[in-house]
Amino acid sequence: MLAAAAAGINNTIAIVIINDLADDPTKVDLVGFAVFAVVVGLSLISARWAARRAVSAIEHSLQRLKLRIVDQVRSARLADLERVGRSEIFDRLNQNLTVISLSASLLGVLMQSVSVFILVLAYLVLLSPLMFGVILPLIIVSVLIYRLRQREIVTKMNLVFVARLQFIDRLMDMIRGAKEIKLNRTRAVGVEQHFRETSASLRDLATEVNHRWQDNQTFLVVCLFLMLAVLVFVVPQYVALEPDLVSQVVIALMFAWGSIQGSIFGYTKYVEAEQSLAKLVDLETKLKNCTHAESERDVLEQWVAPKGGIELRAATYRYPDSNGEPGFGLGPIDLEVNVGEILFIVGGNGAGKSTLLKLLTGLYSPHTGGLRFGEIAVGPHNVAAYREQLSVIFTDVHLFQRAYGLLDADPAAAAELLRQMEIDHKTAFADGRFTKLDLSTGQRKRLAMVLALLEDRPIVVLDEWAADQDPEFRRHFYENMLPSLKQQGKTVIAVSHDDRYFHCADRVIVLDYGEVREEKPGSRAMPSSV
Repeated sequence: MLAAAAAGINNTIAIVIINDLADDPTKVDLVGFAVFAVVVGLSLISARWAARRAVSAIEHSLQRLKLRIVDQVRSARLADLERVGRSEIFDRLNQNLTVISLSASLLGVLMQSVSVFILVLAYLVLLSPLMFGVILPLIIVSVLIYRLRQREIVTKMNLVFVARLQFIDRLMDMIRGAKEIKLNRTRAVGVEQHFRETSASLRDLATEVNHRWQDNQTFLVVCLFLMLAVLVFVVPQYVALEPDLVSQVVIALMFAWGSIQGSIFGYTKYVEAEQSLAKLVDLETKLKNCTHAESERDVLEQWVAPKGGIELRAATYRYPDSNGEPGFGLGPIDLEVNVGEILFIVGGNGAGKSTLLKLLTGLYSPHTGGLRFGEIAVGPHNVAAYREQLSVIFTDVHLFQRAYGLLDADPAAAAELLRQMEIDHKTAFADGRFTKLDLSTGQRKRLAMVLALLEDRPIVVLDEWAADQDPEFRRHFYENMLPSLKQQGKTVIAVSHDDRYFHCADRVIVLDYGEVREEKPGSRAMPSSV
């Protein structure tokens, strides 16, 4: 602010020098030119420093904000994070951070323009209090009308934010459902029509906002010409003025008006940045509300050799109501998973298998009842440590670009596991990452299994892992891999629909509309040989 003020002072001094020399050309000499050059140079240096300092300060603040939001995303409860939605998080971080960052360079210009405007008005008072008294009400009225019109634009901008979020939702819908769209023409037409409607709504709102911005800029030009007309055509008709006074006031006013336009343009970008920041603050508030204190203290030593397995006691979980319809409910469930056992979980679509897995893995907290590991109750104070005991592969497994957590894994061990998974010809492990991740769904799950085995944790949780494997490898999984994991003392919890291999489990749990019933292996018709 001090640098911007210095730039404004030097700009105003430059205008005073020009007016003085224009009034008396005999004063023009090298000394005057040198003073003018120094003043202009100081103005440019101050303005440049102010702009760069503003950019640096804002970018550092944005970096802190980004790190806070990322930390909140990392520590948020999964259920609450799912309700916030990926589209909103992506849009807020991508679009709004970009708007604020691009506006940063204009903050220095805005401060400088405000400084110049105030100082030039003071100069106008010295030139002619009468002229200043005529101009000031016109400026005040113009700014007030501009602000009133600006509020309407801000309201429309909020609608643009909402429409853009809906547009991203529709776009992500098309990308995720590309296969389903290609398989059904009627569905494809419906999806495309909905996307067109959403896109058109965003286009119309954005067009209206930009038109209103342009109208406001035109309004400012009209105000300037109105003031000049008053000074040149009206005031001299009623007041006797010194011959050069009008020209000096006009020059000062033109210079001041340039600062007004710079201030308003900077203010326009400031408003956009302020709206974007409000959206980021809203996102941060949502994430704060869904974040709980999950302790990451190292309490794993309590669970190195647990005296018991995993146990859910009278556990229930219910999703929030949606559009007046009650959310799906699971439980109450009493379930114990013994140490070193292979447990299969089966059930139809919508039976609650994924929800049960999230309860067992501590990703969801039971609304009633509780989760225990051995003799220890799992809660916010130790759930992070509990999760360190599990290797989990969900059906929609995500593979990171780097093998985070296993960057120093033994390349030879990784190569052997890749060979066992029969994907060593597809990818390799080097420099803390796999050389290729563009694999089929089944191969990606095999790669996830490699990571799980490298983690070497006592509990392995698999969500329909075998569903995308070819028949031979599926048989290998059930008849060789699962017994091998059991021999290593690992507990395996697997969602499965392969009733042909139910005999490979110690127990089969059937989930039916959120309730559990146990079914012993072999109670269904099993093939005599495999």
